[in-house]
Amino acid sequence: MALGLALDGGRAYTAREKTAQALDAAVLAAAKKLQVSASTDAQITAEAAIFFRVNIAVDPTYGAKHGPVRVNIDHATKTVTASVDTKVPTFFGHLAQMDNFTFTSSSQATFGVTDLELGLVLDTTGSMRYPSSSGTGESKINELKAAASAMFDQLLPNSGANGLVRIGIVPFSASVNAGPYASLVSNGASTDGCVVERSGVDAFTDKDPVVAGDSLNPGSGSLNDIDPTEGYSSYDCEIPQVVPLTSNKAVLKAEVNGFVAANVTAGHIGTAWGWYLISPNWNRVWPAASRPVAYGTKNVVKSIVVMTDGIYNTAYYNGATAAQQAIDLCTNAKAKGVVVYTIGFTAPVGAEATLKACASIDPKTGKPSYYRAGSKAELSAAFSDIATKLTALRIDK
Repeated sequence: MALGLALDGGRAYTAREKTAQALDAAVLAAAKKLQVSASTDAQITAEAAIFFRVNIAVDPTYGAKHGPVRVNIDHATKTVTASVDTKVPTFFGHLAQMDNFTFTSSSQATFGVTDLELGLVLDTTGSMRYPSSSGTGESKINELKAAASAMFDQLLPNSGANGLVRIGIVPFSASVNAGPYASLVSNGASTDGCVVERSGVDAFTDKDPVVAGDSLNPGSGSLNDIDPTEGYSSYDCEIPQVVPLTSNKAVLKAEVNGFVAANVTAGHIGTAWGWYLISPNWNRVWPAASRPVAYGTKNVVKSIVVMTDGIYNTAYYNGATAAQQAIDLCTNAKAKGVVVYTIGFTAPVGAEATLKACASIDPKTGKPSYYRAGSKAELSAAFSDIATKLTALRIDK
């Protein structure tokens, strides 16, 4: 009987943890909706209930039954509190006349105002031409366009964002196209507008490339791949150019809609540029409206979001694989307070290992802020969840 009750207790504990996670998602969604002035209390309450049911249904636990979600809304403090009663049937407990474990879970989220600087690093490699597991036959690059566009709408709503939200985009494949900034960051050496990784003592830093640090290496058809991961050797200039931080949603959408899938995967170069976009050390490079604020500025979130569908397989300098170079860059960016989210879109195990190592640790779960997406819907959900977490929503308790 004691052993049976212990087993039942473990099942109930697992159910309680999953209920708490689903309730956290519910109050975050409700707090997000609270910022929309046209939303009624009934709509906010319905939003919390929907998000709870959707999240709890993803991974139902041991026959747990949940009552209605109770929601309290405090408009003065922009706070949403929710609670739910849960009943978990026992398997052995009837021996002790205990048919169920029952508990109440609660969560509270607050919407505040903060500024956001986001470097969005997006894979445009050749494998993005192929379909995902959505079953529609649509290419992954087109599914990415739709998911990224929805993220822009969420972070930059037509009614106006709360706080200053600026987003920059780094499309990457075998290189990064620095466009009008190529000559400056390569000390005039880039002839095609593209650059590859930095080398020397500043290889994995965000130091000023103009005067304070090493310049970036230019792209060149003579470059050889030193990464043995998949044995590629060709250099190609990335087609779409980097977009520095902007709040212009039309510019961001036009950039993504112009993506073309081609070439191999030098993901560390894209990762580096995601950091450069939000680094105040690069303010000599960026136009005045796109210059990041100093590290540690109050109420400003600096973040990089990296999405790829493949293993990092191409590098040209520094004597290390593209994956290891990306991890080193992520480690140094995180040390400066940058929050890193990663998404593997139909990515193989090898790519997932790199992305998990790059991602910041979620302080609530203790796990990497990594998302695995196999379809258009899952990719959109990943971008949406990241956008929610970035926009001043916090779990209070």
